[in-house]
Amino acid sequence: MTLFFLPHAGGSARSYCSWKRYLPKDWNVVPLELRGRGSRSNEFFCGNIQECAADLLEKYGDQFKQPYIIFGHSMGTMLATELTKQISEKSLPSPAHVFLSGRCAVDNAYATFPKFSEKSDEDIISFFLEKGLFMEKTPANEKLWEIMAKILCADVRMTENYYLSAENFQFPCNIHVFYGKDDPFLLNCDMEHWSAYTQGNCRVIAYEGGHFYCNDAKEEICQEMITAVNNLR
Repeated sequence: MTLFFLPHAGGSARSYCSWKRYLPKDWNVVPLELRGRGSRSNEFFCGNIQECAADLLEKYGDQFKQPYIIFGHSMGTMLATELTKQISEKSLPSPAHVFLSGRCAVDNAYATFPKFSEKSDEDIISFFLEKGLFMEKTPANEKLWEIMAKILCADVRMTENYYLSAENFQFPCNIHVFYGKDDPFLLNCDMEHWSAYTQGNCRVIAYEGGHFYCNDAKEEICQEMITAVNNLR
């Protein structure tokens, strides 16, 4: 089984490498790296979710021909949704299961988010700092901070106008939905609404914690993924 990881806004898929210790050794874990970060830092950022998904499909397309599952957190749920949609449109093998984390369904707007296209980089960073979702700048991390701030700003602008209704897309497999009970972005969201996006089963699980609850729940999440894969057999 191949497991594709998709990052949150401002992040790198490489951050999932620590999850490997909780997964079967025979799983092929593939962090999908987006343009503009990590090993692809010399490439231009994508302008929107559709372009980003198409780029990932072009770069990693050969690996989508074997049994695989997808996990995405926050922005990664948008990418997982759009990527699966484009995979279906190209008649490529569908994922065996999709795991969506830390975001409401993609036909719901983030009511707590400002209109980022109308904000400066400084406004965007201040917003995430106030929410405790971005690291403080210090003399020791100044260079890294500037790189991560640039990535975060590009990502939130990329996600701003993404919308896909359940009438226009259905996952061709069962899905899991994970989230933190105290996530400030999901307090008024109906996470069960994700069930409208598949004719299969949709299992919704809430964990203790906020937007990055998964940092503390990775072992439990990995066990859910293992169980879901075992149930495919």
